[in-house]
Amino acid sequence: MTCAFLKHRNCKNVGSIQDAAQEMKKSNDVATFADSLNEFKNSLDEMLQYTTKNLQDFDKDIEEMKSDVETLFTKLSNYLSQLKAHIMSEISKIEKEVRPEIEDKHEEIKCKISTIENDLALFQTNMKYAPPAQFLQAIEKLIEQRLVLEKFVKEESLKLQEIRVAFDANKKILQIEKGIQVFGEVNIRRKNKTGVPRSTDGHVNMSSSLTSEFDILVPSPVSGVTVLENGHVLLSVYYKQTIELRDHQCSSILSSFSFPGHPRGIKMTSDTEGAVAVAGCGLILFHIQNNRIKPLNKIRTNVNCDFVHHRGKYYMGCDKNIAIYDSNRRKVRDISVDKNVGFMTLRDRTSLCYTVWGGRELYCISMDGTPVFKYFHDKLQSTTGVTMDHTGYIYVCVYKSKNVHQLTHDGKLQRIIFDNLPSPPSCVCLNKHNDKALIGCKDKGLLYELK
Repeated sequence: MTCAFLKHRNCKNVGSIQDAAQEMKKSNDVATFADSLNEFKNSLDEMLQYTTKNLQDFDKDIEEMKSDVETLFTKLSNYLSQLKAHIMSEISKIEKEVRPEIEDKHEEIKCKISTIENDLALFQTNMKYAPPAQFLQAIEKLIEQRLVLEKFVKEESLKLQEIRVAFDANKKILQIEKGIQVFGEVNIRRKNKTGVPRSTDGHVNMSSSLTSEFDILVPSPVSGVTVLENGHVLLSVYYKQTIELRDHQCSSILSSFSFPGHPRGIKMTSDTEGAVAVAGCGLILFHIQNNRIKPLNKIRTNVNCDFVHHRGKYYMGCDKNIAIYDSNRRKVRDISVDKNVGFMTLRDRTSLCYTVWGGRELYCISMDGTPVFKYFHDKLQSTTGVTMDHTGYIYVCVYKSKNVHQLTHDGKLQRIIFDNLPSPPSCVCLNKHNDKALIGCKDKGLLYELK
C-alpha cells in the first residue's frame, strides 16, 4: 500500500492522494475499523440494556421496601401515623439520591450511542462521496473517538456496577429501622423475629419468643451480669478471671479488673459500689468512678458463686451455709441450709431466693432462715442464675434445658420462657431501664439481651 498521509508527502515513495484514498477505501483495514466501531456500538447497547434493568430492579427494590414498611406498621399501631410519614420520607430521600444518578448515566449513554451512530453514518458517506483530504480527516477523528469510547466504556461499566452495589435494599431497610428506633424509641425487628407483648400494668410479658438485641462474643463464659443506674453493663468473665464494665450496648469495654480466681455473681450495692463473688478468693468489694473499676476491700470466705446485699449486710452462699457479714466485713452468723447454695436474689425486704448448686430446686427463705417455699419442676435440670423483676416475678435459669422459668412471687410456675436458647444460660439480670433481660451463657461466651 502506498503511503498517503499528508505528513509523509515528502516521502520519495508517495503516490497521488487520489490513488491512496481509493486504495484505502478498498482496504480490509477500513472495513475492520468499521466493524470495530459497530462492536463498540453493540457494547453501548448492552450498557443501555443494563441501565434499563437497573432502573427496573431499582423500582422493584423500592416496592419491596415499601411492602416491608407496611408490614412493620402492623406491629406499631401506637406509632403508625408518625412512623409512616418518617419512613416514607426516608424512602423518598433514597429515591431522590439514587435514581437521578442512574437516569443521568442512562441518558449519557444514549447520547453516546446517538453520536457514534451519526459518526458511522458520516463515515459511510465519506467513503462514497467525500474528497480524499476530508475522508482522511474523518478517519483520524474516528480513531480518536474510538480511544475515547474505549476508555468511556471501561469507566462507565465500573461506575454502573458501583451504583448498583451501593444501593442495597436490605441495608437501606436496616438503616430505616435504626432511624425509627431513634425517632420513636421503638425497637423494630426484621422478619422471623417477634417482639414481646406488654400487659396492661406495664411490665414485660415475656413469651417463648426471643429477640436478640445484641450477641456479644466474650473471650470466655459469662458467669455474672448486672446493670448500673446509667445503663452500663457489668460482666463477670469466668475463665478470663476479670470483670468488665461495658457500655449500654456492650459493644466496647470501658474498663476491667482481674482477680486471682474465677468471678461469678456480681451485683451493685449502691449507685457507685458493688461486689463480686470470686471462687477461691472471697467477696471482692469495688467502686466505680468515671467508668473505672477500683477495688476496695475483700471479705475472705469460701463463697460458692453468689451473694445478696440487704440493709448493709452481705448474705453469701458458702457450701450448705449462708454466711452473713456486716458492712465492716465482720461475720455476724450463719444460716444452715440442706444443700449447697448456688445463685441468689432478694425476693423482697424479708426474704431471699437461691438455687441449688448443680441441683434441681429453688428455695425461698426469710432473712433469718425460715423456709418460705420450695420450687421443683421435672424440667429443672441444673439451675443456675436467678433474679426478680420489679413486679415480683422470679426468673430461674435452667442450664441443661436451655431456658428460663418465670415464677410468681409465691413460687408457682407462670411459664417457661426463652425456650431453646442457643447456649445454656448461666446468669440473668433484668434491666429496669428498659424491661429487657440480659442472659449470660456458659459454653459459648455470649450475652443475649432479650425483650
